[in-house]
Formats: sequence, C-alpha cells, structure tokens
Amino acid sequence: MKKLLALALVLVLALSLTAVSLADEVVVAKIGDTEYTALADAFTAAQDGDTIVLQHNAEISGYVSTPANASVTLDLNGFAVTGGALDVYGGLTVTGEGSITAGAKHAIWVNGAGAELTVKSGTITGGTGYAIVANNDDSTAKINIEGGLIQAGAEGSGTLGLFTCQATISGGTILSEVDNTNAIDLEGDSTLTVSGGEIKGHDWGIAAFGTAQLTITGGTITTADDEGYAVTTNGNAGQSATVTISGGTIRGAELGAYAPSGKWTITGGTIEGATGLYFKSNSLHISGNATIVGNGEARDYDYNGNGANYTGDALVIDSCGYPNGISDVSITGGTFRSANAKAVACYTYQQNTPVTKFISGGIFTSIPDSTYLVTYAHNLSRSDGTYTVSFGGGDDASAAAPAITSPKTADPGVALYAVLALTGATGAAWMGSKRKEI
Repeated sequence: MKKLLALALVLVLALSLTAVSLADEVVVAKIGDTEYTALADAFTAAQDGDTIVLQHNAEISGYVSTPANASVTLDLNGFAVTGGALDVYGGLTVTGEGSITAGAKHAIWVNGAGAELTVKSGTITGGTGYAIVANNDDSTAKINIEGGLIQAGAEGSGTLGLFTCQATISGGTILSEVDNTNAIDLEGDSTLTVSGGEIKGHDWGIAAFGTAQLTITGGTITTADDEGYAVTTNGNAGQSATVTISGGTIRGAELGAYAPSGKWTITGGTIEGATGLYFKSNSLHISGNATIVGNGEARDYDYNGNGANYTGDALVIDSCGYPNGISDVSITGGTFRSANAKAVACYTYQQNTPVTKFISGGIFTSIPDSTYLVTYAHNLSRSDGTYTVSFGGGDDASAAAPAITSPKTADPGVALYAVLALTGATGAAWMGSKRKEI
C-alpha cells in the first residue's frame, strides 16, 4: 500500500510539473494560423508580406533580427515587447496599439543596407541610447514616422538617432522630456523631411550636424518650457548642414532656431523664441511668407562661443568670427516681429566685419537700420502713417540715409513696417507702410 501511495504521489507531481511546463509555453505571436511561443521564431519564419500579430506580451533578449529579404508587419495588438531590441534588416512596419521598450540601449535599430522602418502606431521607448536609431555603412536605410508615440527613456539619451538614413515624419509624436535629451539627432549624410506630427525636445528639438539635409514643410517642433533650441546646427569648422524651411511651427524657449553654421533657406512657416532666429555663419536667405518672432525681454548682446544668448530680437545676425564665416545673407520678404526689442539686429564681436546691405523686402515691427538696406537712401516722405523711401540705383554713395521717425497714427498696437523693393531700370523704389498687427 505504501508503495502504491508513493507511486501515486510521483505521478501527481509529474503531471503537475508537465502542466506548469505547458503553461509556460504561451503563444506570443501568430502568422495566419501558425502559432509561435517566441517572437524571434516568428520573425525567422516570416515571409515577404506576412503580418506577425502579437497574442501576448513578448519578452525578448539581445537583438531580434527581422528577415533581410522581406518586408513584414508587426501588429502589436495591444501587447508589449520588452527586454531587448528589434534589429531591422529588411522592411518592418509597426502597427496596432501596444508598445516596444528597449531592454538596455535602443528599442529598434535600423541596421541593414536598404532596410526600411515604418511606424504607424504604438509606443516605442528607448533606453540609454535611442528609441529608434539608424547607423549603418551607407545612407540607404529609410525611416518613416506616420503615427504613434516615440520617446526617450533615460537622461542623456535621445529619441531618434538618424546617422545614416533617409527619414520622413508626417505624423505621430517624437518626445524627449527627460533631462539632457534631444528629440532628433540628424548627422552624416542623412536627410530628414518633416511634413507633420509633433516633435518636442527637452534641450533641442532637431539637431542637424555634418552635411545632413533637413527640410521642414509642416508639423510642430518645440522644446521644454524653460530652455532649449527647437532647431539647431553645429558651428564647428567644416559643418555645413542644409536647412530648408517652407512651413510648420518652430518654437523654442530660448531660441526658435540657432544657426551657428549651415545653408539656411526660409520661405515660410513660423520660427519663434525669446530670440526667433540666431545666425552666426555660412549662409541665410529669408523670403516669401516666413515669420520670425522674438518674444523675450530685451537684453544686451553678450557673445557666447558655445551657443547663443537671446536678446529679445526677432532675428539676430552675429558677426563673431565663427570658423565657417558669413558668406551670404539676404532678406527679400517675410515678417519679423519682436515684442520688446528689434525686428532685425546685427551684432559684431571684437574686430569682425559687420553684415550690411542684405534687406530688400519684408515687414518689420521696427525700422531696420539703414546700413542693413541694399542701396542708398535718397528721401523719405510720410503721409498718414505711411512711409515711402526711394532708393537710387548705381553707385551713388553720396546720399545720406535720413533720420526715420515714428509715423503718426491713431491705431493702438505694434506698428509693422513693410519694405518692398520694386526694381526698375533707374533703380529701386522702396515703400514702408505702417500696418496694424493682427
């Protein structure tokens, strides 16, 4: 009897262990009707066009690679992927509600030549590195952000690290709220086009370094409420990123945009900060419907060799001897508004050459200094708050710029002065008119 009882106990124990073992074999993903107990196995089996649908939270370790010669979809389906990183070698599209969280450094690494990641929804959170990073041997990798929430995970990390890739952002939220983080680092030969979505960085919204190309046609780019530059380049020698802005809203707590170097072309959109745009070297061209706004208190110019101190001006041009030099500056249109300081201000550090004769059009809340205008002023007339300033052409340097006084007006608010260049055979006719701020 004792032997039978002992045998029965052994059988019961064995059955219970088997049950526990079976319970551990949870189905975490499916491709069609095929079930997988490990997400890595599902990616290994996936063929071009397949959709992997999560059935349970998936814990992964190390790097889980996507198939190199296939484009697949990962439907998060309300579940979470944690514990490692996805390594994209082919095409991967992330859809569905749910999350991917880095186990250590990055959550998703776009690693293969020609690899392509598209994020349509879900929450992706980085670790000590980036939420999403592209860093391979060439710039053929692609990242497309169409929706979802992508966020930094640790102090000193980042959200998107775009080092060698072609990237687009048309929707979603790119967020870095922890200290010492940027929403997007754009470097190398990478390109980024922002047409929509929300980008918010704690320190910087978008930082474009090296020979990167940044194009902004829409969307919103901001920083933390008390510090930061919404868009910035790098001022080191040889740094010459290309920044083209034709739309969108760019708003920084300190500077809307900081241009220590690079080739900047601005034809639209709104750039706003305590100083809206602060330029130091390379080239700057502003035209069209661009709006530059300085909303900070008026402060004296104070040279900063590792950044910029805001002055309250809408646009600052700082001739301070930065390594790449100032090659070309022009303003042919746009609106420049400052709440407490100048619409446009040029400053010179030490013995550097001041920038002159670069404005030929635009609307300003303060009349630009006469040295900023592109030719020689001959006369000034005023009638009912309207300025008309005529400029002669050719090399007539004898005409002195007249003193410009405030127009007579009964309108409250800020005066906007429009400068319009009408070039003809005999020179350029300038007109300045007072407009009520809307």
